[in-house]
Amino acid sequence: MMTFKTAMRRHAMLRGPVQDHGAEAVASEFWDAITRSQSDSPAAIAVEDTTPTEYAVLLTVEDIPAAFAVACQVRAFGANPPSDPHRCRQLARQGWDEFRAIADAAGDRQRGTGCDLSDAWPLFKAFDGAGVDQDQLRAISDLAGRMVVALKGALEKRVTDVPDEVKGVKLGNQFDQLVPAEYARLANKTLRTELIGRVVRHRANVVEREGEEQKAKGPMVFLLDESGSMEGERDVWAKAAMTALTRLAWEDKRPCAVVHFSSATKIHKLLPGDHRSLVRAQTLFLDGGTDMGTAIDVGLDTVAELAKEGIKGADLVLISDGQVPRRQVTGPLDRMDREGVRLWTVAIGGHFRDDHPCRERASGYQMVDETRINDANSVTAIANATGR
Repeated sequence: MMTFKTAMRRHAMLRGPVQDHGAEAVASEFWDAITRSQSDSPAAIAVEDTTPTEYAVLLTVEDIPAAFAVACQVRAFGANPPSDPHRCRQLARQGWDEFRAIADAAGDRQRGTGCDLSDAWPLFKAFDGAGVDQDQLRAISDLAGRMVVALKGALEKRVTDVPDEVKGVKLGNQFDQLVPAEYARLANKTLRTELIGRVVRHRANVVEREGEEQKAKGPMVFLLDESGSMEGERDVWAKAAMTALTRLAWEDKRPCAVVHFSSATKIHKLLPGDHRSLVRAQTLFLDGGTDMGTAIDVGLDTVAELAKEGIKGADLVLISDGQVPRRQVTGPLDRMDREGVRLWTVAIGGHFRDDHPCRERASGYQMVDETRINDANSVTAIANATGR
C-alpha cells in the first residue's frame, strides 16, 4: 500500500477535504490506522476499532477506497479531534456511515458496468452530482448485473443442450434447417407470411452445424426509445438490457453504440472498457415525443461510421414500446435493406402490430411485457434472437 504522501499527490478526493480542514497531520494518522493498523491517538484508535469488518481487507490493499475512507473521517473529525474516546468513537462511526454510502454506490457501478474496483470508486464520484437520478441508476445497475448472470447461464446451457454436430443458430434461407420455433410459425397464417418474407431475405433462424464457416459477430447499435411513455420501469429495463449485452460484447472485444431518441437523438459510442461512457448512457433520458424514423437513420449512419473505422457487420437493436406510426419508419427501413443492415426489434411493455414494418421487416422480434420487466431472464430472449 502506498504512503499517505503519495495518496495525497494522486487522489484529489482525499487532498480536497484535507486541505479544506487544514487536517494533514490528522489525516496521516487516519491513513496509517486504516491501511496499516497503526494508531496512537484516541481519534485514530477509534477509527481503527470501528472499521467495518466487511471492508477491513479491502482498505489495506486498495488505495482508492482507503482515500475515500480517510476523507470521510476528516470531514467527521476536522483538524482538532476530541480527546474523549467515547466522543471519538461517535465521530468515527459517523465517518464510516458516510463511507458505507459511498461504498454501496461504488458497488452499484461495479455490478452495473462490470468495471474493476479501481474504476468503480471514481465512477461513483463522477456521477454523484445534481441531475443524476441515483435510484434509477441503482435500479439499472442491479438489473444489468442480474442480466449478465442470466445471459452467461443461458450461453452455457446453449452449449450443453445442443447435439454435438450443431454449432448454434444463424440467419439463412434453408427451409430444411429452420429451428423448431420457426417451424411452429407455419401453423399460423400471419406468422407464416412473416416467416416466408424473412426466408426470402435470408433472415430466418436456421441451424448452424459444425464445419460451416462462422463470421465474427459484429457490434450492436442500440436504438433506445426515450419518449415520455418509456419513463420509469421500461427505461430501466431498456438500459439494463443494453448494459448487459454491451458487457458481453466487450468480452469479445466488440464495441457497441447507443442512439438515444425521442424528438431528438444523442449518440454514445461504447468502446470496450469505456465504463464512464457506459454510465453516461445509463443516466441519459431525453423525454418528449417519438421520432423513430430519424433514430433508424442515425443508427444507420453510426453503422456506416463504425464500418469506416474497420468495425463491420453491426446490427441495429431497437427497444421501444411500439407507439409510432408505420409511415414514419418506411423510408429509413428501405435504406436499411439497401445497405444490408439487420434490425432486431424488442417491444417493451407494449407491442408492435403484426403488420408494423419494425416487426415485419426485422430479422427477429421479441416482446417483454410488464410482468417480465423486472425479470433478469427476460434479456435472454433478445440474446437468442440476435444470436448473441
